Amino acid sequence: MRAFANGQLADSPLISAFDEGLLYGYGVYETLRACSGVCFRQAEHVRRLRQSAEKIQMPVPSEEKINDAIDRNIRGNGLKDAALRVVLTAGGSSDWGKAEPSLLVLARGLTQVPSTFRAISVPFHRDVAQAKTLNCLTSVMARKHAQAAGCDEAVFRIGRSVLEGTTCNVFAVFGNQLLTPKDGVLEGVTRNAVLSLATDVGLVPSERPLTYDRLLQADEVFLTGTLKQIVPLVELDGKKIKTGKKTAEIQAAYAELVRREIQGQK
Repeated sequence: MRAFANGQLADSPLISAFDEGLLYGYGVYETLRACSGVCFRQAEHVRRLRQSAEKIQMPVPSEEKINDAIDRNIRGNGLKDAALRVVLTAGGSSDWGKAEPSLLVLARGLTQVPSTFRAISVPFHRDVAQAKTLNCLTSVMARKHAQAAGCDEAVFRIGRSVLEGTTCNVFAVFGNQLLTPKDGVLEGVTRNAVLSLATDVGLVPSERPLTYDRLLQADEVFLTGTLKQIVPLVELDGKKIKTGKKTAEIQAAYAELVRREIQGQK
């Protein structure tokens, strides 16, 4: 599958060996999900990509330039359902981000996501929580710990406070309350959609601190992410977590939201 790299589609795109994204992890990225050839909430992803770049003081291409790169990748590869990764690096041979940034768009087929997840907790957190940077070492190491434990995901925590997963946000249902941490997490696109859908299924959404012990007492827990979408968390650190119907209701409401918005863009 061809990739878009700095204005061109290529089978094997190249970037400079001196690119600061490669040398220092100085760059940002977004993951988008294409359905029927249309990316769900592309505008929101592009805005977040640009905001992430601004937070780490990188030059920021226009929304039009980023959208054009995404659209050309979709059309050039004849994509229908796919995962796209948009990468913006600080460029090569520059004085800490003063070069022309490199813009890449990579695509791959969607993979099957398990219907439920088991996770471990890890005492990690991302350095710049509100910027989706290329410095993913914390998430990579956390995922390796999870894989070694035979689990699907790792959940970050500071002390007894739960934050987020390596590539997802965490939600917990308590009666008619839907809680998700706010501080120290990336405000995900799927997360925002779920918060807006909560009242449709009889839940009152709230962004507030969530402790590890309280999470284990929840009526239901689920994870959200662009590619995961919404997945129930049924075990954390070997401790079983209850399941219920609210997660399924939110999954159904989210699927309908995606269908409606994609259909409206065709």
